[in-house]
Amino acid sequence: MAYEDDVSTSRIKLAHRKIYVGWASSIASMAAWQSPEVSMSKAAAQFIKGQKDIEELKDFNNGFAALPWKPAQRDRKISEIVGLRDERPEGKVPGAGRVAVITFGVDTQGDDATGDLWFAIRAWGYGIDPDSWLIRAGKVTSKEALVTVLWRSKYCDVEGNRYPVLFGLHDAMGHRTDEVYDFCASYQGYILPYQGVDRMVPKYAESPIEFFPGSRKAIPGGIKLLRVNTTCFKGRLARKLGVKSGDPGAMYFDNV
Repeated sequence: MAYEDDVSTSRIKLAHRKIYVGWASSIASMAAWQSPEVSMSKAAAQFIKGQKDIEELKDFNNGFAALPWKPAQRDRKISEIVGLRDERPEGKVPGAGRVAVITFGVDTQGDDATGDLWFAIRAWGYGIDPDSWLIRAGKVTSKEALVTVLWRSKYCDVEGNRYPVLFGLHDAMGHRTDEVYDFCASYQGYILPYQGVDRMVPKYAESPIEFFPGSRKAIPGGIKLLRVNTTCFKGRLARKLGVKSGDPGAMYFDNV
């Protein structure tokens, strides 16, 4: 007898904007685990993968549960993000020995003439799933200003202990790839160019880059481009943003 079954899961598109929800709905057919040719452990392993990666869950629904995949979406409530603000002013690092490292991300918007450089600086605690605190975020209009924000500014806790910004990623895809590669080559060891990929087998991988795009001009010393499975890490971010303030692994924002 035919019956209809619904299965859902969630995924974030932006850190505080949208959550995607996938729905599968179909007339019943034989699931893979009903076949003697497919072990229950294989089906269970694929389901577990799907709890960490939306594409893996899609594969589980299609290939094991015999269910189609139809995406839909709903808004993430702004109040959920507002509730993660703490009392720190912008630029202040949490004290009491809670911070292990400070990292950053940079995104390039627009063309060479008018593009802005958007940045976010975050502190991370200790452990497998650490707390995280936003230290500073905004935009600058030049690489010189970006260097000042990242490495010339002082970020201290209330006791006056200074924390350096150790490492980060710079989105390299878009109109300004040459400029990004040149900047990253000038500050090797502190920054890598980054490319987001919707789907790839490893969670991340490095690719050596020796020449500027579309030319024979060599990059001095060469650089490595970090390719990242954005689907996987957006899912992780969605779950982390769902951790309530005060619980282990929460992701905090400053009180700006």
